[in-house]
Amino acid sequence: MEETKKYTPTDTTKLLDKFNKILYVFGFRGFWMGDVKFPKTVMKIIDILYPVLIITQGTFGTLQLGAYFTQKHLNSVQKIDALVMGFGQPMMLLYCLNCRYYKKACREVFYHLFVVLKTVYNDKETEENMVKRLKLYFGAYLIFSLLIVLLYGSYASVETVRKGATFVTVVTAWPDVTDTSKLASYARVGIFMYWSVYSFTTSVVIIIVLIIFLGLTYQYINLQRYFENLNSIFENDRLSHEEMEKNFEKALQNGIKAHSETLWCVKQCRMICSAINAGVILLTTGTLVILMPAILGSKDDLLEAMMYLMVFNIVLMIMAFFMCNAGDTTVEAQKLPNAIYSCGWYNCYGKRSARIRSLVVVAMIQAQEPVVFTGFGVIELSYENFVTIIKSAYSLISVFH
Repeated sequence: MEETKKYTPTDTTKLLDKFNKILYVFGFRGFWMGDVKFPKTVMKIIDILYPVLIITQGTFGTLQLGAYFTQKHLNSVQKIDALVMGFGQPMMLLYCLNCRYYKKACREVFYHLFVVLKTVYNDKETEENMVKRLKLYFGAYLIFSLLIVLLYGSYASVETVRKGATFVTVVTAWPDVTDTSKLASYARVGIFMYWSVYSFTTSVVIIIVLIIFLGLTYQYINLQRYFENLNSIFENDRLSHEEMEKNFEKALQNGIKAHSETLWCVKQCRMICSAINAGVILLTTGTLVILMPAILGSKDDLLEAMMYLMVFNIVLMIMAFFMCNAGDTTVEAQKLPNAIYSCGWYNCYGKRSARIRSLVVVAMIQAQEPVVFTGFGVIELSYENFVTIIKSAYSLISVFH
């Protein structure tokens, strides 16, 4: 059982408590400090099914990879599915293993971002915006995930009725797509049902990384508000100027310490996400290159085109989740030196003045270090590179199509 820590509930921690239940159900345990509260019977069932879930995930990923080598009677749609899903989802499984390997690091980053640093300063408006954004992303991702499962199921059903084909939603090593036996038919239905859960389970890792990036972005906004509000210390008429300078110096030191802890979180995030960032760029770019000609080639089949467009949008959304939110962190971190400069150090002219100015200079130098997340160590995650990758994929298709 993972150690739990007590903390004062906030809107963010309440949302993370709810999300922690989802993580627990899908096999991601110990990523948050709070207790998971389910009825005892439900907890026992989940605990029994946990090893089964882990084993079946690996087995299903192997079956998806094996389809590319064992299935010899695939049509054009199924060949693309075998490439996109057959390699994409097992890679997502590797991302899950990466997150589980760095579980303690994720746990500490969550705790510092959403509990420890918020005890120093927590701007309510900033927190409300972050919670709204998290809820929006959770909802959008859930809706898109459900739509793609429904669309794959609908497409397979229509093909079964229209062409008398077998009910193939996701291509696996067994059963063969031409096998019409009852066992194969039951197996395909079972595979579709399991795949519906498997898809959501393996993609939960995207939400974990997204929470870290959003947490860092809004922590930098929080730090900006903190340093900008230090000016208000000198508006207290009931204190002498020396007392105000003393309070200002202490508050400035607390802000610098909070920034140092934020930089520690950035370092941990780079360690956790480096392999995932590289994998997502590789996977999403490759998938876009595969899907673009498929969309162009499916203009005579509306349902097929809709399915490809939905997958295409999901891929774009995943790439945007990573690149744009990581880019937001970079942008907000760049604003911190100006906020530190505006903290009110120029109001100090007593004996602490020289020491305070030195602290401000050191803090600004530290804040000017760029906070950048990369894939493969060279591709910066940003809005500009998000657009560049999409343009590059389109240009590549334009040349060969």
